[in-house]
Amino acid sequence: MQQPLNESFFQQPTLELARSLLGMLLVHETEAGEISGWIVETEAYLGPNDRAAHSFNNRRTRRTEVMFGPAGRAYTHLMHTHCLLNAVGGGIGDPESVLIRALEPCAGIESMYKRRGSVKKEQELTNGPGKLTKAFGIGMEFYGAWEPPLSEFA
Repeated sequence: MQQPLNESFFQQPTLELARSLLGMLLVHETEAGEISGWIVETEAYLGPNDRAAHSFNNRRTRRTEVMFGPAGRAYTHLMHTHCLLNAVGGGIGDPESVLIRALEPCAGIESMYKRRGSVKKEQELTNGPGKLTKAFGIGMEFYGAWEPPLSEFA
């Protein structure tokens, strides 16, 4: 049975959070039914000292504001034409995040195919951060949502 992750799960060092998210189930309830996939790749961004992080040098903008809040919130942002999904790590005032980079599709695969168009191989539906959000129908409306739709398998 799937159990939603609780707030305390996200309150661990961001590098550990990135490892802990591997094997978790990302679940999204849509009008067409549940879509889910196993997280198989993550990438940690360590905030003010990480040149690749949007919050490098404590850069605080409307885009990065959610990362300065409590761990466990969703940080969605646009990269080129794709929306990407991150789980906020760190804690209040410690702007870190974990990018969900790739999933192994589990449920709602037909819906994923509809959203992704001409993709032929199931393994290519969600094998990139922009591909998985498109396949799942996850957009900027998830910015700041409490706890990304993640579950552990119990």
